[in-house]
Amino acid sequence: MYKNYTLRLSAVLGVELPDTVSPDILTYPNFSEMRQDIPMLTINVREFARLSHCPAIQLIGERNTALGKVQTPSVRFVYEFKLLQALKVCADNQPEEKKPPIQAWIKLKQSQLGGVWANMMQLSPEIRRQLSHNAGYINADNLHVGDVAQALAILANAQSAKHVTSEVIETAMRVLTVYPVIAHQQRSQLFLTANLKQLTDTLSELTIDLPCESARHKPNVSYLANVFRQQFIAHIQPIGANLNQNHYALSEILEKLAHHPELSPAFKQKIQRFFSTFDAYKHEMQRHIAFWQTQLKACDIPTQYLTQ
Repeated sequence: MYKNYTLRLSAVLGVELPDTVSPDILTYPNFSEMRQDIPMLTINVREFARLSHCPAIQLIGERNTALGKVQTPSVRFVYEFKLLQALKVCADNQPEEKKPPIQAWIKLKQSQLGGVWANMMQLSPEIRRQLSHNAGYINADNLHVGDVAQALAILANAQSAKHVTSEVIETAMRVLTVYPVIAHQQRSQLFLTANLKQLTDTLSELTIDLPCESARHKPNVSYLANVFRQQFIAHIQPIGANLNQNHYALSEILEKLAHHPELSPAFKQKIQRFFSTFDAYKHEMQRHIAFWQTQLKACDIPTQYLTQ
């Protein structure tokens, strides 16, 4: 699509325009920069088993199995969340003399839950893919951005939720895996930023040789205006509109993550790239359109060329 635009411009101008350049590779912070070490709670199981009406006993037993000890960050978060809730129920069901150790465990688990949540947000492969998948671009069919924003909101708010289930968390993770909208958004922005910059720079130099006062040059300027309308406005600007819509649909939840105190500086810097690449893209898009507006106005080309 973008290649068609530059090929058409090149044909009208009779010169070769710069080849398209690939976007920068998206990277993800090293896990060692983000991981929070959360010590496991050590409990005397025999003593714990003597407690009555304590749902935490079953959870701890499941955690101590071979399978339970191998947990993804999201599974670990759900386990820790449920354990904390179960310990609260356990404390409520005990006589006063048995409550102090349980209340101490609750206090410890409450202090650790933020770190467990942060590990889920930063170390989960689903979120890494969402932020740094190096394939694909945004197209004119703007689908699934709402699904991704909702999935991120579910995960971002899980720490303070009243109830958390594995089904809800894993469904949100699957959405982020299947639809890497944020990575596609950034790749599209990086592609357009780099290529529009070099194209606008080149066109600005070439059009010095197309004075509007010369009648024999006038048709060429009209042909260029047609290319701009038929290729850029008809095909590239709709993608730009989707980039704008995606940005505003995702901004609120990503702003929240970018300033969350539990998350590492490395992760928050990665999130900030979502905003900085959009700003750079928007600047080059506006600069390219301004170039054409100036050129066509100087050549008395009707303004309908600037709309579809």
